Amino acid sequence: MISRRFTAAGLMIVMSVGVGSALADEKEEKIPYSALPEKVRQAFEKDYPGVKVKRVEKETHRNGAVRYEIEYIDKDGDDEDVEYDANGKRLDDDDD
Repeated sequence: MISRRFTAAGLMIVMSVGVGSALADEKEEKIPYSALPEKVRQAFEKDYPGVKVKRVEKETHRNGAVRYEIEYIDKDGDDEDVEYDANGKRLDDDDD
């Protein structure tokens, strides 16, 4: 079975799951903000000072790549999200 979903940033995530199998292209797990790697936390706080964090997800891809998605409320009160790699590099929508 192929499952597709879009993130708030418009990224399409495709997951393939066999019958009776938990095999997927990525694993998503909610984590507390305090569990972010220090480099990711520092980069986020520099890029988005003073915003309110709503949720953090750790995404582990089949190839071993780890990304962190941070959902936050910006200074205008809008819901936003951003992704970083494990080294604190902010990823653009077209970085896969």
